[in-house]
Amino acid sequence: MWRQTLYSLLVARFCSALVFFFVMQNMAFADVLLRYSSWIPNNHTLRIDVFDPWARQVEKVTDGRVKVEVMPKVIGSLASQFDAVKNGIADIALVVNGYTPGRFPISEIGELPFLGDNAPITSPAYYRLYDSRLKKYGEFKGVHVLSTFTVGSGHLFTAEKKINSVEDFSGLKIRNPSGSTLPLMDQLKMIPVQKSITETYELVSTGVVDGVIMPREAVEGYKLVEILPHFLQVPGGLYNSVLTLAVNERKWKSISEQDRESIMEISGETLAKTIGETYQRIDGRAVQAMKKNGSDVRIASPALTNNLASLLKEKVDTIWIEKAQKRGMDDAKSVLATYRKSLSDAGATSSSIGSPQE
Repeated sequence: MWRQTLYSLLVARFCSALVFFFVMQNMAFADVLLRYSSWIPNNHTLRIDVFDPWARQVEKVTDGRVKVEVMPKVIGSLASQFDAVKNGIADIALVVNGYTPGRFPISEIGELPFLGDNAPITSPAYYRLYDSRLKKYGEFKGVHVLSTFTVGSGHLFTAEKKINSVEDFSGLKIRNPSGSTLPLMDQLKMIPVQKSITETYELVSTGVVDGVIMPREAVEGYKLVEILPHFLQVPGGLYNSVLTLAVNERKWKSISEQDRESIMEISGETLAKTIGETYQRIDGRAVQAMKKNGSDVRIASPALTNNLASLLKEKVDTIWIEKAQKRGMDDAKSVLATYRKSLSDAGATSSSIGSPQE
C-alpha cells in the first residue's frame, strides 16, 4: 500500500514539474512586446503601406506571441535612434545611417552617386550586399539588423535657381542629407547645411538654404512642393540613403528561435523589396504633384549628366574605398566594382522623369 502511495506521489510531483516547465517556457517566449520608436509621420505612406503592415505581420506570423507597439513619440533625435535601440531605451527603430557621420563607413557604399534610381532593384540589392559582404565587419554591434536598404535616389530641388551646368551648383546653400554626401557637396562647391529632413520646410521657407538634395517622394511627403518649384533629376541619382531597421540584441534573443525565423522571413530582403516598390510608386506620385503644381521639372541633359559623373564618381568612390580599407575590407575596390556592375546589369538607372514605370 505504501509503495502505491509513494508511486502516486512521485507521479504527481513529476507531472507538476512538467507543467511548471512548460508554463515557464511559454512565459519566456510569449507576449514579447517590441516598443518601436518611429519618427515617420503617421500619415506618411511609409507608415501606412510599409511599417504598420509589417508590424501587424509580425504579430500574425508569431501567432500573437510577439507584438510591435509604436511608441507615442520618437525617443530622442533622429540621429540618436541607433543608440536608443542599442541601449534598450526603445526596442526597435528605423536608423538613418548617414545621420551619424563616420559611424557606419562600410555601409556608405549604398549612398554613393550614380548607383541607380530604380528603387525596386537598388533596395533589395543593397540588402543582399549587406548580408553577403558587409555585415561581417560588425558595424551594428548591440543590435540585430531586421533589414537594411536604400530608398529612392536623391536629386536636386531648389527654391529659385534653375541648374543647367556644373557651374550652377557652386555657392548654393544646400541641406545636406548625410555625412557620406559631404565629398559630393565639396566637389560641386556647394555649402552644406547638415539638418534632418524633418527640418527642411523651415530651412527653405526662411531662406537658410537655397535647396536640398533628397528623394523625390520627400517633396510631397514633407509638403515642400510649393516652396521648392525647381527639380533636376540626375539619371542614376546624385546619392542614395541607407536605412536600417534595428532591434535591440537582448530583446531579440528573448524571442524564441522559431519566432525569430518567422520574423526574418517577412523582413530582410522581403522588406527591402517592399520598400523599393513603395518608393518607386511614391516617387512617381511626387513628380506628378510637381507637374500639377506647374513646377520646373527637368531631367539633366546627357552632357550635364556626363560632366557630373566625371567630376563625382571616381573621387567619391575613392574616398569610400579608403574608408572601407581602413576598416579591414581589403577588397573594397573590387566589391564596389562588382556592386556597380550588378546594378547596371539589372537596369537600375532610368532616363525618364520620376518612376521608370511611368
